[in-house]
Amino acid sequence: MCGIAGWVDWNRDLSLDRPIVARMTERLTARGPDARGGWATRHAAFGHRRLSVIDLSANAAQPMVFERDGRTWVVVYNGELYNHRELRSELETRGHRFRSASDTEVLLHAYVEWGGACVDRLDGIFAFAIWDDAVCELFLARDPLGVKPLFWARVGDGIVFASEIKALLEHPGVPAEIDARGLTELVLTRPVFPSTPGITPFAAIEELRGGRTLRATRHALREETYWRLQSAPHTESLDATVEHVKDLVSRIVRRQLVSDVPVACILSGGLDSSAITALAAPLLKAQGGTLHTWCIDLIDSEHFAKHAFIPSRDAPFAAEAAAHIGTEHHVVLMDTKAMMDNLLDAMRARDLPVALQVDTSLLLLMRALKSQATVVLSGEGADEVFSGYGWMAPHARAPTFPWVPGLPHAPWPFHFREDVVARARPAERVRQSYEEALAEVPRLHGERDDDARHRERSYLALRRWLPDLLDRNDRVSMAAGVEARVPFCDKALVQYLWNVPFAIKHADGIEKGVLRRAVRDVLPPSIAQRRKSALPQFEHDGYYGSLIERVGEIFASTQSTVRDLYDERRIAELCDGCVPSSGWLFGAPYAIVQLERIVMTDAWIREYGVRFR
Repeated sequence: MCGIAGWVDWNRDLSLDRPIVARMTERLTARGPDARGGWATRHAAFGHRRLSVIDLSANAAQPMVFERDGRTWVVVYNGELYNHRELRSELETRGHRFRSASDTEVLLHAYVEWGGACVDRLDGIFAFAIWDDAVCELFLARDPLGVKPLFWARVGDGIVFASEIKALLEHPGVPAEIDARGLTELVLTRPVFPSTPGITPFAAIEELRGGRTLRATRHALREETYWRLQSAPHTESLDATVEHVKDLVSRIVRRQLVSDVPVACILSGGLDSSAITALAAPLLKAQGGTLHTWCIDLIDSEHFAKHAFIPSRDAPFAAEAAAHIGTEHHVVLMDTKAMMDNLLDAMRARDLPVALQVDTSLLLLMRALKSQATVVLSGEGADEVFSGYGWMAPHARAPTFPWVPGLPHAPWPFHFREDVVARARPAERVRQSYEEALAEVPRLHGERDDDARHRERSYLALRRWLPDLLDRNDRVSMAAGVEARVPFCDKALVQYLWNVPFAIKHADGIEKGVLRRAVRDVLPPSIAQRRKSALPQFEHDGYYGSLIERVGEIFASTQSTVRDLYDERRIAELCDGCVPSSGWLFGAPYAIVQLERIVMTDAWIREYGVRFR
């Protein structure tokens, strides 16, 4: 895992602008704390920050250059190719020779051999850029599900790209401006409402969507989709499906354990993380190692309050799973001071004032486990792939994104000023985005109505809900210098489950029933049958009080721009304890989420130099 940045311009000598790309690259130091590199020619300049995972030697350094027959190709790459050994063998039969054991070099040679079509052969998580100097062409690509991030912007007669927005904003040609479209994205807070695919709040910055490539030449800029979900009838029985899932997940976990640095697992004690841990532990043991597992708990956990999103504490189940599986288990405790001290670090990791405090707690977890490992396996994505949410059932009906109904809208759902909401027109954008999403669904002709509705729900989960979760997983983990792998987001598994009917996914009348059956022989019954529970949320009075104090300071300041965004009267009511009756937002106290958002937004505007058009 790494951070990448670059600039191409067909009418500018970029060899004279290397300091600009160097500054962009340095903004990605957290993603790549182990080494840095740069390369430049007349019309292209690349930068790279390295997190060493595969082939720790200098032979694997980036930017990586390959020359043949007077032609030069250069790559900067962020990710892991789990099939790089197989690809290496195939390329060797075609005459390619390698000087490293890295997957980076395999990727570069794959592009030389197959061009842009190489992406169809890649099994992994990736975002990369390749410059073909002979034809002055830039090629960008991102993995099918969009696990690894990649942003870009037009500048002059070229484009700039980077792993994160903060790096792009280091370029003098990329302004931190928010236009009307960007304001809408800001009001439609993730993940309450899904971000619009490919769009960021910044007017000049776009995101390359998962499963897409971007080819840039002097005369054209062409974005293409290379991976789509394919709809087909599911012909296997329940038992056969269970065995297929078991085999797929086992092989995926085995493949994703490949690393030249220590690997750990996040273990919440839920089905998803426990399944990954139970499959990974014996494989590492066979290699003479012990798997370390990590979970989050709350200080003063006796204050834990059960509710729909978090029906049970994670820590006791995680301890039980760890003891059963045989891991060395660690617990990271959250307290008021740690949450307040790291709130803005979570915002900086995401480059946006995202609202949910799971970002902060996840950051604390990643920083702690960094002491033991550089790679961590996560259960993220299982709910989306195996239809683990209640709103994915065929009978669940909604005229919009199914996770939206029932949320406390005040409005949208944060207390923005009425004039801001009127300008942003969030209702219009949500309606448009929902219609666009439904139009993208790969339908299956002749499918029953309930199966067709479930296919719609699955598509919304995979292509509108999941991208925000994957963004959080990557950006927060990489802020701590940790590579997070997501076995349940393997493209083969995703494609297979895409066509499995809800009735099979929901075997035994419980969410993710088919997965439970597939792993029940490696988990204790209490874990295999545990109902879904979200990450713990911090709701102590002390934390609430600290947020109230900070928000009061923000609104008292004449320099604060958030006063132009938020309804001060409504915010004052929240600070006085006037919480709506529907007082929970995705497992977090509504008032706390609102106040966290304001603190983050204030810092974001100041630190990023945000300007509103």
